[in-house]
Amino acid sequence: MTVFFVFLAAGIGTYLIRVSGIALLSAPEKLPPRLRRALALVAPTALGAIIVNSLFLDAGQWRALGAWHVAAAVAIGLALWRRSAGWAMTAGALAFAVLLVAGLYEHVIAWRPAPAAVKYRTRLTARRCVTASSGPGR
Repeated sequence: MTVFFVFLAAGIGTYLIRVSGIALLSAPEKLPPRLRRALALVAPTALGAIIVNSLFLDAGQWRALGAWHVAAAVAIGLALWRRSAGWAMTAGALAFAVLLVAGLYEHVIAWRPAPAAVKYRTRLTARRCVTASSGPGR
């Protein structure tokens, strides 16, 4: 029965939040200008947070510098230069596709060199390049 009340409270809370947004924004001219400017920046801020999170983190771990970052730099540079989101997205996607076809999906820039005493072999998984020791008897 407790689970039922938790779901009921969550449903009522969600409904009240949605109704309050509709009531608040039904007459935007009544909102103070400062609040209107702040509300206009909510969507770009949320999108930027999502993009930065996916650009620098992969499953909670820092992502090694790779094609993602090069394509993002191309897109950001073009966006600042041309002031066009369409051209920036096109150039970023094209840069990523070229790097992907060239085989530079991950690890375009190495963070640190591998020790000379240890032999490594790499195996590509679906999302990242995994490095494993070859061992003494292999």
